[in-house]
Amino acid sequence: MIESMTIRSLADADARLRGAVDAVYRVFARRAPARIDGCPCCIAGRDVDVLLSKPLPSLSGQ
Repeated sequence: MIESMTIRSLADADARLRGAVDAVYRVFARRAPARIDGCPCCIAGRDVDVLLSKPLPSLSGQ
């Protein structure tokens, strides 16, 4: 009984977290910038290309 309540609580927390993340993406949704400026030591052109290649929610942490 307690285990099923814990699983249900975790599922509810997961659903709330996903909803909150979706809300953040909606609030900050806008067209991607044409370019991202940064220090060439910190941001390589290839890294920027990856960031601009797809919508923000589609990016992975890799």
